[in-house]
Amino acid sequence: MIIEREIPPWLDWLFGTGAQPGALWQWLVVVGTVFLLGLALAVVIAIGHYGPARGIRRTFQRLREGLIDLIRFSPRRVLAMARLALHEAIRRRVLVAFLLFSVILLFGGWFLDPTTRKPAKLYLDFVLSATSYLVLAVAVVLSAMSLPTDIARKTIFTVVTKPVRPVEIVLGRVLGFTAVGTLLLLLNGFASYVFVVRALDHRHEVDPDSLTKELVLSDAGDREVLRGETTATNKHRHRVEIDIKTGQGRTDVVQEHWHQVHVEHSGGKERYVVGPPEGMLVARIVHLAEEMYFLDRKGQKTNKGLNVGNQWSYRGYIEGNSRMAARWRFRNVTPDRYPRGLPVEMTLSVFRTFKGDIEKGILGSLVLENPKTGMRSVPINFISREYTVYQHLIPRSLQAYDPEHPDLKLEVDLFEDLVADGELIVELQCLEARQYFGVAKADLYFRMTDGSFRINFLKGLYSIWLQMFLMVTAGVMFSTFLNASVALLSAAAYALGGLFAQQILHLATASEIIGGRSFEAAYRLITRTPISAPLQEGPMTRLLHTLDAGMQGAFWVVAHILPDIPHLSDTHWVTSGYDIPANNLLVKTFTVLGFVVPLVVVSHFILKSRELAK
Repeated sequence: MIIEREIPPWLDWLFGTGAQPGALWQWLVVVGTVFLLGLALAVVIAIGHYGPARGIRRTFQRLREGLIDLIRFSPRRVLAMARLALHEAIRRRVLVAFLLFSVILLFGGWFLDPTTRKPAKLYLDFVLSATSYLVLAVAVVLSAMSLPTDIARKTIFTVVTKPVRPVEIVLGRVLGFTAVGTLLLLLNGFASYVFVVRALDHRHEVDPDSLTKELVLSDAGDREVLRGETTATNKHRHRVEIDIKTGQGRTDVVQEHWHQVHVEHSGGKERYVVGPPEGMLVARIVHLAEEMYFLDRKGQKTNKGLNVGNQWSYRGYIEGNSRMAARWRFRNVTPDRYPRGLPVEMTLSVFRTFKGDIEKGILGSLVLENPKTGMRSVPINFISREYTVYQHLIPRSLQAYDPEHPDLKLEVDLFEDLVADGELIVELQCLEARQYFGVAKADLYFRMTDGSFRINFLKGLYSIWLQMFLMVTAGVMFSTFLNASVALLSAAAYALGGLFAQQILHLATASEIIGGRSFEAAYRLITRTPISAPLQEGPMTRLLHTLDAGMQGAFWVVAHILPDIPHLSDTHWVTSGYDIPANNLLVKTFTVLGFVVPLVVVSHFILKSRELAK
């Protein structure tokens, strides 16, 4: 499970915590800055047209009229405008895009390999990516080209000559085109769900000739079982184990799924029935750690693991056969939540310094520790393999070392002896020399339960809808002052710029950048000054630093004006089999609204200044 950005509680995200400013404060700063810059530009333009006194007076008069129009807009007229936009989109045969998507599904299955290790992820990635790209493309094209086309054809005159405010035209088009995009998204989503379910559904049969009777020894008592194999379907087969006494059994896990098996008696004969695949389309609800840190080679606490040369620094690595370890501190670990024990799951990265047997996993261990008494459980060894989810149920009854006598093992209860006031530490180590485990905070968690995959699939579609809603609004905004082709390119560039929003924010917030910031780097380039050599103190250096400080503020504003479109999508949660937290959707909903509201206001003032009916 990969979470590169923490998901804070909604109120903490909105209002901030301590010295960390909240999203609301940042939004007010960005909107206020853009408003002042826009007002200054409008004053300059008005002064150029009408002179100083009349230009300033006319600017503030237009500002007052525009604010009054914003407050007094009519919902009835907005809905009428939305209905017109909806009819216009249907006349342009926008829903033909659904037929295109259907064709993609019909022929896409030919190129998808069902024998891959994670077929569910493959199919879900395919349908959700295709849905996202198609819906966003339709939204941008429709919203960016509609208004300029109406202006060019002068059909807009039939609207603006009536008592309709500019904000009502803007809101009507945004809502109308969003309704079209929503319809297209629902149609594509339904077709995608049916396609994935049908593609992944398959059946096996138990091969009777492969069944052998065996005796299984366990603490719960000896039992006789039948062990064998299923027939091959979708180029894979399963090993199967059936309890002779109960007639119930299941297969092993292959391609991240398994099948339940039971025996039916009919006409004096036994028939082995294999159920549908389970474990593919899931929505895990997980319990994440409150804190995660590392132990270095000396066993000292550190915030970072080793860097093995990967450019992606999301995971830190721990060295095998050393004192290095990764530790997670969990809270709210109670027997009410986990009556059967702790269902631990891990998604580790494995880095090998020598190849060896690539099919063989790397040996590791887990230790549970009481954060108050220091009591540690006996290591639980496991084999980790790349790109797989390791699952292990830690029982309530297990062995641990006595803190006062480290060589003495005790039979302890998980919740009574190892959990202190709901807190528990889980320690991970790699046991093989010259091998490494790569871990991040979300790579080890407790699996609480499973949510509904259908609801989770709808959550993923909702995240696509948020992207579409934002791009419709942006397309309408650009269409208020640009012609069709330029508005289309501008909307696409606006979305593309969002891909670099985090890099621009880094330029604004990084405490130090090698080689200096914009003006200092340009000065070094012109004067051929090495990046390692400090600049001499003087007026030029102070001027460069002053200009760079101003650029930091500009970069900060630009980074918050550009929408981080990829980050708005939560489809990776669906494809990886994890339930999308409601808090995450709430944060992203308000993020989109934070963009939509200013874009609508800007569109209103631009459209009002054009006076199209004259």
